[in-house]
Amino acid sequence: MKIVITGGGTAGHIFPAISVGKYLQEQHGAELFFIGNKNHIESRLAKENNIPFFGIPSQGLEGNYFTFFTKNAMGVCEALNILRKIKPDYVFSTGGFVSAPTITAANILRIPYGIHEQNSIIGKVNKLFQRNARTFFYSFPAEQRENTCYSGNPVRLKDKLAVNGAKLLFTGGSGGSIKLNQTAVEFAKQHPDIPCILISGQKNYKQLVEQGIPANLEVLPFVSDMKSLYAQAKVMVCRSGSGTLFEMANLSIPSILVPLPTSADDHQKKNALYFAKENAALLVEQKDYFEEKLTGAILELWNNETKRNEIQQALAQLAIPESEKVIAHRILKDIGYSSI
Repeated sequence: MKIVITGGGTAGHIFPAISVGKYLQEQHGAELFFIGNKNHIESRLAKENNIPFFGIPSQGLEGNYFTFFTKNAMGVCEALNILRKIKPDYVFSTGGFVSAPTITAANILRIPYGIHEQNSIIGKVNKLFQRNARTFFYSFPAEQRENTCYSGNPVRLKDKLAVNGAKLLFTGGSGGSIKLNQTAVEFAKQHPDIPCILISGQKNYKQLVEQGIPANLEVLPFVSDMKSLYAQAKVMVCRSGSGTLFEMANLSIPSILVPLPTSADDHQKKNALYFAKENAALLVEQKDYFEEKLTGAILELWNNETKRNEIQQALAQLAIPESEKVIAHRILKDIGYSSI
């Protein structure tokens, strides 16, 4: 059984693809291949996971239309040659513009493919190829039809923490957030009795530290072992990308979500609204009186064990720790593989 995975541009697209691919490889002997853009992060991550990587040209809508069409047309041609050589049984895509040439080629060659959407709003590329997908996988609940599957999002951290920590964790993602950094410093100054940790992002770290940090705030530029970090959190303040939300649900961490205002199609707000509606998180938008509202939300969770327990119970209902297994078994069904 040969499986091609594609998708990239951001780690949020890549980790689900690799997670599902590795499950199929380890549990069912699948031979894996990764097609993406050689100049993007998927090239490095595929090699780190010992997956043969094929780099093709691709480009999003940034820049001029001539280079957009030229690069993607070249990408389709190269993907056609690669797929003809590999002869895969299935192509699994996790979106991002880098996946478009490969899915186009799979369509031309009539190779069955599945698409995984991480967010509550379908991305442009995924929407374009949704109709012909053998299965369209949703991270968030959606209308169930013959070719859809509510799968959750395969994330790296799957197991609930045995015990929650005793610190307030601020994180704006791997690159950090200037706004959340500033807010964390001010909150720590005003509440010296609350121990805080801030993941500032590498590029923001030096300037932030030079400004002076209160004694109850530990600032880290970047953390590779996120599980050890999360284990220290009693309450977390974070963005609302799909990967973060499903890790938070799996680990059962009470959180305040601050959606990134500039996320594509405002998808982070839509993600956060769903979790807030299910009573699985608090939501504070980065708007007027943001600092005051965020402080109020933090103190509400920090001082209210009953509220934290309610949120953890709701998170347990949203967590899908075996998401990669759900997706992999549906892929096997799609291609008529009987040994499940």
